[in-house]
Amino acid sequence: MGVVFGSKKLKAVVVQGNEPVQIAKPSKYKEYLKEIFEVYKENPTMAALKDSGSNSSYDLSLQTGDLPLRNWSKGVWPEGDLLGSVKYKDKILVGIETCYSCPVACKRVVEIKDGPYKIEKGPGPEYETVGEFGGMLQIADIEFIAYVNDIANRMGFDTITAGSTIAFLGDLHENGVIDKSFLHGVDLKFGDKDAVLQTVKSIADRTGIGELVSLGSERIANLIGEKAKDYITTVKGLEAPMHDPRGNFALALGYGLSVRGACHVSSLVFPVSSGFMYFPEIPELTDFGDPCSEKLKPELAVKAEDFGMFFNHSAIWCIFGGAALNATQVVTLFNLVTGFDYSLEDILKRGEKIWYLKRGVDNLFGIESKDDRLPKKLKTPLSEGFTQDLAPNDEKMLSKYYKLRDIDSITGKPSKEKLVSIVLSDLLQLLYEG
Repeated sequence: MGVVFGSKKLKAVVVQGNEPVQIAKPSKYKEYLKEIFEVYKENPTMAALKDSGSNSSYDLSLQTGDLPLRNWSKGVWPEGDLLGSVKYKDKILVGIETCYSCPVACKRVVEIKDGPYKIEKGPGPEYETVGEFGGMLQIADIEFIAYVNDIANRMGFDTITAGSTIAFLGDLHENGVIDKSFLHGVDLKFGDKDAVLQTVKSIADRTGIGELVSLGSERIANLIGEKAKDYITTVKGLEAPMHDPRGNFALALGYGLSVRGACHVSSLVFPVSSGFMYFPEIPELTDFGDPCSEKLKPELAVKAEDFGMFFNHSAIWCIFGGAALNATQVVTLFNLVTGFDYSLEDILKRGEKIWYLKRGVDNLFGIESKDDRLPKKLKTPLSEGFTQDLAPNDEKMLSKYYKLRDIDSITGKPSKEKLVSIVLSDLLQLLYEG
């Protein structure tokens, strides 16, 4: 869709309605909201998000090895302390905003009034942006990161893919796989703010090194050849976000099985396995073993995908806003708003069907089981830090997962019998009958 918009030189679509949203059961909904707001008031995660936004997790991520460093190559970065919540508040924060009627208020408003990174009041960098242009590129300057974030917002590019692609190129350059001529004369090094800024500013214009970065990591790697594959951080072509599966093995499945590539919000694997969300009504999302063990992770992945297809892909719950609630509360609110009368079991069955439909579409575009694996970089143990010598065995977990999902371990396709049982006859015909 973005390509179509671009070809027509369409910059934005603005829609303003004049009708209120109709609530199916307004009186019961209002009454239930009183109970829900009390839950929010008592939840420590909500308090942290309100206090420091998504970057509230930065300090803990840095300490526990969750934050990737230097293109996923280091386990320790002492200077990283300069990017935590305290520095963020002291140096750039000027206000807080919220999405309509949300009690969380996690949006940060920032401003830099003078200096080389001067920006007017506007949206502040989220955790992922701080991780990418801080930890990944080894730049411990929150003002610089806010400046880059402002450029990205105005030019309309994603900071995860941009930051990871630049870090990937920096890693290749540092290890002699490419030289300055390949980088259009830019001496791209970790920690070099000027080189990174020159690169960022040229992305939207697609000039010089920006033309290269605009291709993304995987297409650049294909241009270079086999030597580049050891440095890449993509799954199905998408760069991984700032949460390391070497400290949380469930993420190997979360990233590997995501329909759109390495993504921490394509299901609920990440928020559940990291303790950010808790659904006691679903056993597989309550007991899933040690974070650095493959045990019970395939079972977790299946249910986190099924419930996730409802939670953040159909009902469009915000992971932050919904993190305070259990499954019963989520489904109850959904029913009161829509007028449906779904049980949790109903929701999980429908989520399962949606997941298989998405998987089938991936298969139609050529995705096979080999595409469900993490890249080498994300499975290489570090020699230092909290996750020293740890790495997930995604082959072991995927073997069990494919059996649970009834997916062929070579083609990656759901079996005919499975598609019949969940009434996806059209998909069955497309996958097996052409």
